[in-house]
Amino acid sequence: MKRLQGFIIGFVVSCILLLNVNVFAESINVLFNVVNIKVNGTQVAKIGDSYTLSNGQKVPYSISYKGTTYLPMRKLAELLGKEVTWDDKTKTAIVNDKTTPTPAPTPTPTPSEATQIGDQWVVSIDKEDLPFTLNAKNGMSLTINKVTASTGGIRINLTLKNNSTVSDKGQPMTSTWEIFDGKETLKYLNQDDIFYDVDYIRSGQSITGNVNFAGLSHDTDSIILYGGLWQYIDCEEFKIIIKLK
Repeated sequence: MKRLQGFIIGFVVSCILLLNVNVFAESINVLFNVVNIKVNGTQVAKIGDSYTLSNGQKVPYSISYKGTTYLPMRKLAELLGKEVTWDDKTKTAIVNDKTTPTPAPTPTPTPSEATQIGDQWVVSIDKEDLPFTLNAKNGMSLTINKVTASTGGIRINLTLKNNSTVSDKGQPMTSTWEIFDGKETLKYLNQDDIFYDVDYIRSGQSITGNVNFAGLSHDTDSIILYGGLWQYIDCEEFKIIIKLK
C-alpha cells in the first residue's frame, strides 16, 4: 500500500515538473527597432535606433510582434508631451497631460533698506520708488514724495513727521540740506512757508511742502541729498541717492 502511495505521489510531482518546463520553455519571436517613428511630422527614431535609460542601459525604441508595433509607455508619453507616474500601491501606471506650473508673480520692486553707518543713514532709491520713507531711530521720519530735476531747478516735495511721544522737539531743519549732482553742490534756494511757520513738529504731527535748489550743472543719472533729521539736539544725518533715470 505504501509503495502504491509513493508511486502516485511521484507521478503527480513529475507531471507538475513537466508541465512547468513546457510553460517556461514557450518563447516568442519579436523584432527590435524595425520601424521609423515620427511624431507630428518630426522623426524621433530611425530603424535600428535604441535609446538610453537614465541608468545607462540601452533599450529598443520599438518591438514588433505578429504585425503589431509596441513602444515603451513612458517613452511614448514623453514623445506626445504627456507625463507618466507610477502608483506602487495599486500597481498602476498613470498617463496625464503635463501640468505647467503657474509662474510666481513678479514681486513689486521696493526701495533698498537704509543702512545706518554711524549716525548717517545711507540708501539708494529709484525715482519710480517714490514715495519713500526714511525712519530715524530718534522718532523723526522723512518721506520723499516727488522729485523733479533739470537744469532749470530741483524741487523735492517731502513730508517730515514726528513719530515719537516727545512733543515740541522735532525741528524742520530743511534749509540746511544739500544736493550734490556729481560735479557740484547745488545751492539751496528756498522752501515753502510751512517750514518757516513751524518751529517744532509736535508728537504725531507732520508737515508737507517743497524745498527748492538750483538746477543741475550737467546731465546726470542721479543726485545725492544730504541732510539731518532733528529731534531737539539729537540729529541723525542721511545720504539719499536718488536715481533719476
